[in-house]
Amino acid sequence: WLTLITSQVSAQFCTEDDRFSEVDFFNITQIDSLKNVTYGNALTWDGVSQDLKIDYYFPKSTIDPMPSRPFILLLHGGGFVGGERESKILECKELAKRGYVVATMDYRVGYSSFINAVYRAQQDANAALRYSIEIAPTLEIDTSWMFIGGSSAGSITSFFTHYMSQGEWNLVDSGIETLLGSLDTSGNTLPHTFEIDGIFNQWGASVDFATTPDELIPMISFHGALDDIVPIGEGPIGTVGSQILHDRLIENGICSDFTLDPEGEHQVYQTLEGKKFMINRTSCFFKSLFCDDCSDFFSTEPVAADCSGALNINESSLPNEVVVYPNPFKDQININGLDGNEYFYLYDIYGHTIYEGTDIKSQHFTQLTSGLYILMIRINEYQKTFKLFKD
Repeated sequence: WLTLITSQVSAQFCTEDDRFSEVDFFNITQIDSLKNVTYGNALTWDGVSQDLKIDYYFPKSTIDPMPSRPFILLLHGGGFVGGERESKILECKELAKRGYVVATMDYRVGYSSFINAVYRAQQDANAALRYSIEIAPTLEIDTSWMFIGGSSAGSITSFFTHYMSQGEWNLVDSGIETLLGSLDTSGNTLPHTFEIDGIFNQWGASVDFATTPDELIPMISFHGALDDIVPIGEGPIGTVGSQILHDRLIENGICSDFTLDPEGEHQVYQTLEGKKFMINRTSCFFKSLFCDDCSDFFSTEPVAADCSGALNINESSLPNEVVVYPNPFKDQININGLDGNEYFYLYDIYGHTIYEGTDIKSQHFTQLTSGLYILMIRINEYQKTFKLFKD
């Protein structure tokens, strides 16, 4: 266990604990938010100036010792005529509890031309990503791990954001850049560029000609086989749905995780339990990318995610019932149920040893920074680990 906790891993976020897994690493009181932030301004389809808003959810910096976290941008559905960012709050909070920085954004809706509506939505997603990079130091975002996703129109926009370049758009409609402006300057003129590392696809579709082998990236998908709005196969205006994309990814050696509801229509797994199932699989899928051990997956049943780490289990039971308190602690750690033969290890989240010895109850930890710590108690062949939070 000690070897696992202290070993150097190839990726910063490939942790051996429950972070980025299917279970809560933080509780809801340890999640902070930054809401109603203006990330840009642009004209709507009917010429009205619109402030573009985004909300962020993330573990509190006073609790989380990790200096930067991966980022997920979520976009709502609504057929490019409606929808609101608040519909993604559950997913934002749940993924933030697993350790991510997560955002939900508004984008311009309504159109006289469907193609123009998709273009505007991509302009806004680009602007939101540029803005998120601009404030990354404040929100402790690691901009080398950025994901995007959404449902229906939000998922379609996510695909376009990665796969459709300005040059490709200009081939589709030679006048679109002149009419609506550039993908890279609409909304705001921040100079940042971004790279998407994976897509969270809920009943969406991508552009067939743009999903070339050299541009393919990992994807986790949820879709209904009977969806006649965004089909899983070939769709309108040269789009391809989740089944074709999944097969294409696997054929080209790119990881893909696809759950198909054989009786599902447009939108699937919409109960609270179903939504958490999708959130959990997505969290674990992204963690598998951090750890470079992603496996292709396909199922017509909702198979629960299972990627939580070693720190959530007790390797063996102690002879006595041991209670550690208070949790969170401030200065000292109190323990009931000891018999005097115990040996203690206290680690920070990175595996650094804070204390090792036989008398942890007399130690003062006032100078420790706030956040998560791991206490391991050993008695002969027995050992048990506890998660402790320092206020």
